[in-house]
Amino acid sequence: MEEFLKWARRAGIPQVVAEKCAREHSTGDVYAYLCAQRAMAHMQAPQRREQERGPTRRRRLAWQWLSLAASAVLTLLPNPLAALAGAPVAVALYAARRNTAPLWTEGGALVWKSPVGLLRLRAYRVEAVFRDVHGLGSHDFANAVRAFTAAANGIWYDGERAYVLLREGADVEEARAALRRIGVVVGGEGELPDIPRRAPGLLPALAHFALVAFNQLALAPALTALVLSLVDRGGVVEGAIEHNRLLSAVLREDEVRAIAATSQLSLRRALVAWAWWPGFYDLLNRTAARQEWRAKVLASVWRWLSTEVLHGVRQRLMARGERAYAAAGFVEGTSAAFEAGRGRSVPALTYDLAEFTPFSLMLLPYECGPGAVRLGVDDAGREVCWRPEHSPHVVVVGKTGSGKTTWAQHLARQLGVAVAAIDPHGHWRGDASVDARRFSPPLAVGLDDVDYLLDVLRAAGVAVYDVHYTVLLRAVEKCGGEAPLARLPDCLMAVRDITNAWAVDGIYGRLRLLAFAQTADVSVEGRRWVVVHTGGSTSPGDVMRLVAWLYFFVAWGKRTCPRPPCPLRLLLAIDEGHVLMRHLDALVKAYRELRKFGVAVATLTQSVRDLPRDVVENAGLVAVLAIDPSAVAETAAATGIDARVLERVAYESLPEERVAVVRFGGRAPIYIRLPPPP
Repeated sequence: MEEFLKWARRAGIPQVVAEKCAREHSTGDVYAYLCAQRAMAHMQAPQRREQERGPTRRRRLAWQWLSLAASAVLTLLPNPLAALAGAPVAVALYAARRNTAPLWTEGGALVWKSPVGLLRLRAYRVEAVFRDVHGLGSHDFANAVRAFTAAANGIWYDGERAYVLLREGADVEEARAALRRIGVVVGGEGELPDIPRRAPGLLPALAHFALVAFNQLALAPALTALVLSLVDRGGVVEGAIEHNRLLSAVLREDEVRAIAATSQLSLRRALVAWAWWPGFYDLLNRTAARQEWRAKVLASVWRWLSTEVLHGVRQRLMARGERAYAAAGFVEGTSAAFEAGRGRSVPALTYDLAEFTPFSLMLLPYECGPGAVRLGVDDAGREVCWRPEHSPHVVVVGKTGSGKTTWAQHLARQLGVAVAAIDPHGHWRGDASVDARRFSPPLAVGLDDVDYLLDVLRAAGVAVYDVHYTVLLRAVEKCGGEAPLARLPDCLMAVRDITNAWAVDGIYGRLRLLAFAQTADVSVEGRRWVVVHTGGSTSPGDVMRLVAWLYFFVAWGKRTCPRPPCPLRLLLAIDEGHVLMRHLDALVKAYRELRKFGVAVATLTQSVRDLPRDVVENAGLVAVLAIDPSAVAETAAATGIDARVLERVAYESLPEERVAVVRFGGRAPIYIRLPPPP
């Protein structure tokens, strides 16, 4: 944390705030930066000065209270009775004000009366995001944010789904292509929330002015209502954007990424529209000049502070290459870029819109519905679901006792298909349990299956060469083109001669070991669960037996699907995958195409380092349960999940809870809590 405290001193963050954030986030630097940045963002300038230099000035009253006090004084002076009669009218009109936010829905479009003109926007559903906030480099993330703000005009997020706002009449296909280049897949048009158009804020005041004809002495309350209506504090629609306090901050890229990475936890619902504001820089210069003149004339410390804020904005525009936007909308939840309050258009810069991009909002689960597999709940309490239709293979990584087997059985029950579990320890429970040391699979080796048989031999530690393929092929041909496993050793000895004796003798013993076992009568028809085990043994011979069963279930899936693609019919669960999947060339190649034969493979492993690369890359769902801190780096490299995300399951997981980081394909990873075991 020394580096963080040094940064805090350079950034002018009070020592009390910095030390508090360092204590609360001692295990993660990124969250400490975010804590300090948010604390400063929500601190008024007078509060910052008071915390840095002590209480040097009494806190000023808000202007509303001053105007009410002035109204009361002016009204009480001429006629106390008129004041008593007029004050309730002013209070009633103040309570009956209408929202003046320049956003409303009309004809299925969002209409925004922005500083750059009247815009009509339509919402298009975000289907997927194929970039990872945590995995993007700082410059990549900055460029992605800039590209997104240029390609879209806003975002609508309802707590479950995100929608991109595009201008009505714009070329939607061109916008889709531009967003796809930065990893955002946009689908069809979606519905916007119903935002009625509100009456202008002047109407209450105008209504009150009618009372002036009947009671001239009610003029002071009427003026109060007029002032309150001109500067509308609040409104019917709650959570409207008021202003952006971070305009004064010159954020670093890692802080922006931290905001985006944690926005899922802070935003519950948001609708934000923006448009490029080319004239903002000139407006900024004019405003800064006026503020400097007022500060000199009035000798106002607060106006000087406001001038410094404007200079910070100019620095961001010039030094950081950002663009200025006009923005408006409604935000619910703790927001790092905007604060809830008055509904009007406000200036925003590129990075202020960072957390309103799919890179931050689409840390979301898929929509849970019919056919979805429920995995657990995320930090916001929402169910995280996985749809196995397109990519049903699963890889689960976790240390002993992390709950891999229990969770995998929970997923298998929801799939509702037959299950074949290859589990050395026999932790899986099913309709039939087969001891691979006593029973061999009812396997017939054909001419096309020799490669798979070589994988079985490799699993036993046999050094396999090309000549072994030749002798096995000749042995199968000798037996008529297909040889049951029990006859294969005899077929092999029938082709033995002086030229291949060393090759035959090198594999004969292992094949004989398989042939000695009794052939089991096993079927996985009718959604049965079959568990194959070796009583906890992982000796080379027992691993070979388990791989032979693995080969049998792969062959069954292909044989029973004559016309692929077939619907999902079998889940092949491989427990202790780091032991069983080592050096399997042919089976790993078959792994890629098993989906079209209706076979899904769930590989459970303690060490992802020992899994073939294709197994991880072709998995539709990758889940990392509790792991040892020393395994974070290698797990991150193998799964493509950022190490900082995996630190949550390495350091934050407790023995009594089951947690995981899950990732669907190229989507951003999600931290979830798993359901308790039954």
